[in-house]
Amino acid sequence: MQYRGVEITIISAKDLKRVKHLTKMDVYVVVSLSGGPEMEQKTPVDKASGPNPNWNYPMNFNIDEEEAHKGRLALKFEVKCHRRLHSDKDIGEVNVPVKELLDNGGDGKFIKYVTYQLRKPNGKHRGQLNLSYKFANQVLETTSSTKVHDTVYQVPALVTAYYPVNYAATNLNLPKSDPSVGYPIQGGNPHTSDIDFVCRATTLCWALWKARNKVVWNKYKPTVKEVIANSSITLEHWRKSQDKNALLTLSFNNSDEGAELWTPPATNNLKINVDAALYPQHNNFGFGIVARNHLGRFIEAKTNYCNGSYPTEVIEALGIKEALSWIKNKSWKNAELETDSLLCVQAIRSNQKMSSTFGIVIEECRLLLSLLQDVKLRFVKRSANRVAHAIARHSRFISGSCILEQDIWPEGYLVF
Repeated sequence: MQYRGVEITIISAKDLKRVKHLTKMDVYVVVSLSGGPEMEQKTPVDKASGPNPNWNYPMNFNIDEEEAHKGRLALKFEVKCHRRLHSDKDIGEVNVPVKELLDNGGDGKFIKYVTYQLRKPNGKHRGQLNLSYKFANQVLETTSSTKVHDTVYQVPALVTAYYPVNYAATNLNLPKSDPSVGYPIQGGNPHTSDIDFVCRATTLCWALWKARNKVVWNKYKPTVKEVIANSSITLEHWRKSQDKNALLTLSFNNSDEGAELWTPPATNNLKINVDAALYPQHNNFGFGIVARNHLGRFIEAKTNYCNGSYPTEVIEALGIKEALSWIKNKSWKNAELETDSLLCVQAIRSNQKMSSTFGIVIEECRLLLSLLQDVKLRFVKRSANRVAHAIARHSRFISGSCILEQDIWPEGYLVF
């Protein structure tokens, strides 16, 4: 059986029918292949753009090419509005035959951009959905030893190289867990060797899967050393995340932490908000930073637009680093820096060392924070970070700019 990988990027929607009238719509998209729930994927919820949401969210599907050419497969795109107190509201949907996509871009040479009209089951128009897609150049065969571009990943060989202990996976004896202690025991002693093997084998399988994706989508062939290093880093991060004492606990009893609405800082203080935006279809990302005083008055904003592709948490951390550098260059004191990345705030507050790109950026953030006087970092909800989010979304058009009050574009007034 032959499968063809396809990457679909849900870019945006336009002129959606309003299904909420008192507040903004929180919109997301559910994509399923031939209606199978096991193949269902979702975009994040856009809480800031109302009837014209933006996601730029990529998804990967493996398509049975034979079934697709027979017209038996279709991709269903359902645009929905998230509601807190009720079930989510359907806005509109569109069904796209996979054969149509193959006929118009199955060679995988270029990214195809398409727009579809969204409708209700009764045929009423509900707006339009913009997306792109690109098929992988090669076909994957479902065999016991999967070859991709003549690269064969042999799990037993890698396990032997990674684990000097002679384990027989088929005879691995995993004792039952005692819920009172939380780890496998036998005769009162934890089987740390078995636990360690399972953890290492799991992260190795994950690293192999990521390596396979790099071959398929990026045409990059990781070496065995790279796969093992990636597995080791993943395992290290996972173990540290299990240490409840490693990260400082955020106190949400404090009204300043996890706030849902923006509030002015203390008298004579500044509040700086930062957010990041990803543009995966352009292989770029951007930042938006805004400073306001205790009266809530806009002081200045800054944008930056960069080339590269990194995980979301790395880009969020880079945005925080950019904001801290900006505060340092401005010689601002008594400042409060807010971000909607809880992971970054926890990582910066912890003392853990992480041997990864994310860990390196976090360490630089800690250093900058230690050099600044009376600068506090805190986590807020996305709804309290709307201005920085809006500026980040515009970073690709005004990259590297310092924005003053007289420079604010008309749309900017809507979010201040």
